[in-house]
Amino acid sequence: MANKYLYEIILQGNYGYGWDDLTAHDTRREARAEMRVYRDNQPGAYRVIKRRTPNPAYRETTKPRKRRYKTSPTLKRYLEGPRWGRWGFGP
Repeated sequence: MANKYLYEIILQGNYGYGWDDLTAHDTRREARAEMRVYRDNQPGAYRVIKRRTPNPAYRETTKPRKRRYKTSPTLKRYLEGPRWGRWGFGP
């Protein structure tokens, strides 16, 4: 079964207008090597972040849940009993 999320290592650059995604890598080592190349060749601030994205191959299974507690007869009578109050509704 596939994981629910995919984890990517993103290299981001800030050229004065906010952080933009530049490249995506599988390992932090590859991203840091790429960041060194960017720092040597272009001015700006750079950072490496880890991002979690939904996995398109993930299929969520829906199993019926077990009831943890049985409903007591007293509670059933209370819930199904006559409505109280002047206007037909109760607590």
